[in-house]
Amino acid sequence: MTKRKKKKHVSYFKIISAGLLIAGVIIVFLLYLDTKTDYHLVIIDKNGVASEIQTYDSFKLAKSNMRKLDHQENENVEITTDDGTRVAIRYGVLNFKTKQCTVNTAYTFDDRDEEGYINGCYGADAVYLDTSNDGKKFKFMMSGVVGWVDRKDVELLDYYNEKEVASVSHYVVKDNTFLHKGTTDVKSGNYAFSLDVGLPFQDTSYAYYYSYDGHYFYPSFTSMSDDYQNNTRKNSVNYDQPYYNYYQFLSHRSISNYSTQDINKYITSILGYTSQPSSYPMGNEESLLFNMGKAFVDAQNRYSTNAIMMMGLSANESAYGRSELAYAKNNLFGHAAYDASPSQSANKYANPQESILVHASVFLNQGYLNACDGFKGSGTCDSEQANRYRGAYLGDKESGMNVRYASDPYWGEKAASFYRKFDKAMGMKDAKFDILIKDVDHAPVYQKADKNSTILYRTPTVKNYSMLVLDIIKNDQGTWYKIKSDAPINKEGNQVETESSAYNVKKSVVFINADDLK
Repeated sequence: MTKRKKKKHVSYFKIISAGLLIAGVIIVFLLYLDTKTDYHLVIIDKNGVASEIQTYDSFKLAKSNMRKLDHQENENVEITTDDGTRVAIRYGVLNFKTKQCTVNTAYTFDDRDEEGYINGCYGADAVYLDTSNDGKKFKFMMSGVVGWVDRKDVELLDYYNEKEVASVSHYVVKDNTFLHKGTTDVKSGNYAFSLDVGLPFQDTSYAYYYSYDGHYFYPSFTSMSDDYQNNTRKNSVNYDQPYYNYYQFLSHRSISNYSTQDINKYITSILGYTSQPSSYPMGNEESLLFNMGKAFVDAQNRYSTNAIMMMGLSANESAYGRSELAYAKNNLFGHAAYDASPSQSANKYANPQESILVHASVFLNQGYLNACDGFKGSGTCDSEQANRYRGAYLGDKESGMNVRYASDPYWGEKAASFYRKFDKAMGMKDAKFDILIKDVDHAPVYQKADKNSTILYRTPTVKNYSMLVLDIIKNDQGTWYKIKSDAPINKEGNQVETESSAYNVKKSVVFINADDLK
């Protein structure tokens, strides 16, 4: 008997599924081709003429070759996408002034998990360093800090193109001092401020110097940019001796050698303010700073907060006690005057004296100078958890009060310039303190020059951390620095005061071991 063969039935479902799969793959491939980004390596000659050198499908490879590409002086090299967007450049400026002045721009620190902020209306330019491999962030340096900012928040500009960059931060020498000239509009040739920062070195043979950290200075923007991108400072003119603006890195815990009478004399005889204002606008001789010498010295004596540094800070924040906000609220320090709503949010005080007292007690002693500011845990407080503390000096955007006090990247430098003006006019009595500046990373601060003694607090993780040195001690545990404590210490000397009514000078002397410093 012959068996009949069964017919094979074709599965139309499988055919349709296979067809759809193939079609899907084709569509995905076509979409990939359509959305795939090419990166164009472009050289721009000294006349501004752009010529494409090569195209890459890898941004990382394009960046690598951009760094290696030889080019002539005054030529630039950039990487653009298919639509012409510039995503990297050899010598570039980042423009932070891209928003309304009520809005800050956030960034993340390059070397630690911390967020900072800058308002481009106070300092517009940063030197461009790099672009992240995904093309979404730019690396920069400004006011000492190296950080990463979202590409959408800033503009990447060609340093050589004068239509894009008409002004950048730089220094000129005048009357045996360096003047830092800063811009708030890179597309304009005008400069918003000129600050006396002292004299970093004696050989001042160049017309201009460039620096975005204020420590190492370069004869050209390009040599500075090369060093920054290669993480070196070897081409700076002061490579062997970095400079630190003394008044910018002097601790608030230093006690000024000037008296009440000295402060009042400066306000009346040097500044020319001879009365308190009775209305606004003020007369030319009126200022809230008039006759405030006693208030500054009293606050210093109670809270160990330098009287002249506080006066300089108030002069910076209140336009020498003459701003409308200061008059309306007796607020000399811009307390709570947030960029989004300065006049509405700012604190109001009964008189200028109260403003000074609150600044010393609440904002300084319990806040910006206190390593345990905001600390809620138990045991030794870690400055990494502090809300505001990054060092007890005015500082910059890398360390000190400027990190958290102000969106102006040059706030610390500006306040320091008022102190410098005062000291130069009144006899240089305060240019005598010993300062130690080191990079620190959670360095323990001890009650005694003994690693078995109580750790009172730990430093933050910052570069250029400044300490007020009282003595140097050597024992079997190495070299110790006896320093004045930033944080107020209790009367037993074994714990930081977080809500202290005063600063115990005798107990607030602490020790840090040289081996714990970088």
